[in-house]
Amino acid sequence: MRSEIQRDDAQQLAKLLAEKVAEQLQQIIQEKDKAVLVVSGGNTPVDFFQALSHMELSWSRVSITLADERWLNTDDERSNEKLVRDHLLQNKASQAYFLGLKNNALTPSEGIMDCETQLRTQNMEPDIVILGMGADGHTASWFPESEQLKSLMDNNSSAWCLPVEDAFLTEPRMSLSWRMLNKARQIYLHFTGADKVAVYQQACQQISPKLPVSLVLNQQQVPVSIYYS
Repeated sequence: MRSEIQRDDAQQLAKLLAEKVAEQLQQIIQEKDKAVLVVSGGNTPVDFFQALSHMELSWSRVSITLADERWLNTDDERSNEKLVRDHLLQNKASQAYFLGLKNNALTPSEGIMDCETQLRTQNMEPDIVILGMGADGHTASWFPESEQLKSLMDNNSSAWCLPVEDAFLTEPRMSLSWRMLNKARQIYLHFTGADKVAVYQQACQQISPKLPVSLVLNQQQVPVSIYYS
């Protein structure tokens, strides 16, 4: 269920990923008249976002949401929503519909019901998911030491998203669950850096809560393509 694309040039890698995702989104739109794309935050996806924003496809038929979000004002520099608005929802992609995970509640725990309701009401079941990976093996907001990790990785959970409010985090977060992400027809894991390559290789060996991304890499429900440099 895994395939790999490796390039030494991170920008070239991002462009290849953008071309592949755009092609697949258009195919899905032709099949069912719409497509849902889940993207991730961080520094790595900026080149990918910018390349994807220039791709030719029926953007008005594309809905976009996030794999996770920091519980910050959406104009904060650390907000994933701001990252997406600044770098992806531009150029041709400005026609896409975007649903953020952050709402007006004071905490993710208080905002969970509204977030879940919005995802379901807007029918945001993903077709394509783009995930990143931290040097600690986390993806989305699935952190190795998180109290919420077991629930986030639970295939039988009914939750599409869950609050992540561990004391070690700089700010609390909202994260999509595996139950939500495994609805996709394709997952892409996109990362750069030699340190992350070593973590990735270890995570490929078996599913372990010590490296949460290992669930994505070793499951048999959704094909995963790894793009790394």
